[in-house]
Amino acid sequence: MIEKYIKKLSGLFNIEEPKIIYNETLGFGYRNKTLYLKKNLEFKKKLFLTIHEFRHYYQDLYIESNDDYLSTLWGYEMKNYDMNNYLSYHIELDAYAFSYLVLNYYFKIPYDLPIIIKENVLHFIEKNKYLYLFLFQV
Repeated sequence: MIEKYIKKLSGLFNIEEPKIIYNETLGFGYRNKTLYLKKNLEFKKKLFLTIHEFRHYYQDLYIESNDDYLSTLWGYEMKNYDMNNYLSYHIELDAYAFSYLVLNYYFKIPYDLPIIIKENVLHFIEKNKYLYLFLFQV
C-alpha cells in the first residue's frame, strides 16, 4: 500500500521511483536511491516516515542535477551529517515539513507532528514556504 504513495510522489516530481527495502532491525532510512522502511508500524506514522525518506531521495537527486544555493547547502549537510545535531539540519527540517504538508494537503490524510519536532518544523515551514508552493497548486 505504501508503494502507491511513492509512485504518486515520483510521478508528481517526474522522477524514477526509489527502490524500497523493508526491514525490522534498521528502521527508516535513505541511502543510495533506496528507501529502507519498517513494516510493522501504525499506517499514518509509517507513511509520514516513508514520505520523509522519499524527500531525502529527492534532495539527493536535486543535489546531483543542480548547482545553486539549495543544492550546495543540502550537499554539504549530507556529507557532514551528525546525528547529535539532527534538527539543526535544513535537510531534516525540510523532510519533516514536506512529509507533514504532503500528508495533510496533498494526500488529505490528517496528521499532527510529533510534539518533539512540531515547533521547529512549523517555524521552518513559515520561513521556507516557497519550497512547498507546488503542493497547493496541484
